[in-house]
Amino acid sequence: MLKSKRFTTRQGLIVGLLAGALAVTAPAMAQQNGNGEGNGGGQAAQQKAAQQGGKLVESRLKVRKLSQKLSKIRQSAIKNNPDLAKQRDALRQSVNDSIRSSGVDPKKDVARLREIAKKLRAGDVKGEEQKALTKEYRKKREALLEARRKALSNEDIQASQKKFRDELLAAMKKEDPNTEDLIKQYNAAQRDLR
Repeated sequence: MLKSKRFTTRQGLIVGLLAGALAVTAPAMAQQNGNGEGNGGGQAAQQKAAQQGGKLVESRLKVRKLSQKLSKIRQSAIKNNPDLAKQRDALRQSVNDSIRSSGVDPKKDVARLREIAKKLRAGDVKGEEQKALTKEYRKKREALLEARRKALSNEDIQASQKKFRDELLAAMKKEDPNTEDLIKQYNAAQRDLR
């Protein structure tokens, strides 16, 4: 599905912060390295970093805009094709059932992961408690991801996924004939971000 390749807001924020840090620190680093170009070298490095940061922001905005447009088309296609919604729900249920058969409770574990993440972000925990929560988070997340990978490798689930994707794409093309082109643009913009 399209959603699996979506660039998350948090990832975008981190990349943006890194680009901003690069723009601020690049001139100072160039001067410290004694590049022999004096102030001009520092300014050139700063301009280059600013250009890269600008391109990054532009790419992120393009990805977001395309993602939103595709999401609206997808929502409209599902709304106008109730069988697709039933098919999607059945597919989700199959995946969750398969995950549960691995001894993982996706609903409960995802809720716990969110709870741990919230505590860690708040900064209320320190020392041993922080280490224990971090360890629990990693363990639960890895178990959930492994159970999901196993579920998605099931041939029946893969066949259901393919059928759903094909029918969803056909419905999206009926909603907007430019859907395939938008998907290509989205994928290309995602590659540019990497």
